[in-house]
Amino acid sequence: MVHVIRFHEENGATVTPDHVEAYQEVAGSVAVPDGARIDGWFSAEGTIVGDGRSWHQVRFDAFPSRQAFMTVAMDPDHRDTAIADTYALGVRPFLDRLAESIAAIE
Repeated sequence: MVHVIRFHEENGATVTPDHVEAYQEVAGSVAVPDGARIDGWFSAEGTIVGDGRSWHQVRFDAFPSRQAFMTVAMDPDHRDTAIADTYALGVRPFLDRLAESIAAIE
């Protein structure tokens, strides 16, 4: 799953808001037992092509199924208080050369 996130707080690119920290703890307690894992979280430096919106973070998370993702996504207790806008895209690799790329630089 690829997520782009904009927080209500302006410093969201460098500091994850407290409300989201609390949500992540709850979401993790639901998602991790179902096989979810964090693949990478990044600060967004800017939007190059798009509709003009800015984003604070881009996250790559792996979920074993769409249902596992929906279990986490539908729990708004902490998320809605901190996240101003978000998109989540379900993706599957059709060309995976990450291991090859890492081996080339080592």
